[in-house]
Amino acid sequence: MINKTFSLLVLISIFTGSYCFACTTAVLSGKATDDGRPLLLKNRDADALQNRLVYFFDGKFKFIGLVNSSDKENQEVWCGFNEAGFAIMNSASYNLKMNDTTKLSDKEVIIMRLALQNCTT
Repeated sequence: MINKTFSLLVLISIFTGSYCFACTTAVLSGKATDDGRPLLLKNRDADALQNRLVYFFDGKFKFIGLVNSSDKENQEVWCGFNEAGFAIMNSASYNLKMNDTTKLSDKEVIIMRLALQNCTT
């Protein structure tokens, strides 16, 4: 057990010691949980270190979303779940296309907010 743990720690240190700005996400099927509900897990690797959860009432469904603390109008929802059981999150992989010249970025937050306001499972 100690050797497996040590090996895992060595691998983690090797891979995280380099360029590492991509989000880490995991999706677990309901078959893998005790209550049969799926799980979404996310580690948000972002420049915005201060975040907050906001309760929204402005759509077809009420929802809780994660926003940057600097977003005073709560427009950019990075992940969340609504009262209908719908959940969504993004995973950015900035290291896949280093020379990307796209002028618009991080607009998925607007689509995720709309989805949380209107979608069911």
